[in-house]
Amino acid sequence: MGKTDRRSESQPHSVELELASIQRYIALLKADLDAAGFSPNKVVIEGIAKSQSVLDKAIDFLAETKSGKAWRYSKVAWIHALFARVILDAEMTEQYLGDQNFLELKGSDDDWEAFVETELGCLEEEIIKLREEIRGGAL
Repeated sequence: MGKTDRRSESQPHSVELELASIQRYIALLKADLDAAGFSPNKVVIEGIAKSQSVLDKAIDFLAETKSGKAWRYSKVAWIHALFARVILDAEMTEQYLGDQNFLELKGSDDDWEAFVETELGCLEEEIIKLREEIRGGAL
């Protein structure tokens, strides 16, 4: 840990730049979330909130001239922000593709067995039709 502390303490402006970069990233992430136009995923909202909270602690440590701790907290803030970004991107992809239940955290579907049975039945019918077409074309 001493190595990270020495690096960040010898370059206090780099810690400030790191914290400013995270703050900008969080602001852009919030703007993208607001512009998305759909009900946001709870994981994204919590990720942004956690990232901002940890960033605030890092800024407090920097104000107390504890740049080593500020540096470490900045890395945790990045992790939360980047994770939230990945989930938001996945949600946006889901919206573009039209599947509304791609990443929703919901209770177990009680009727999943019937759903699977129906889907497998449809697939089996398609396979039978394809086999008939192949056999019919070979004659």
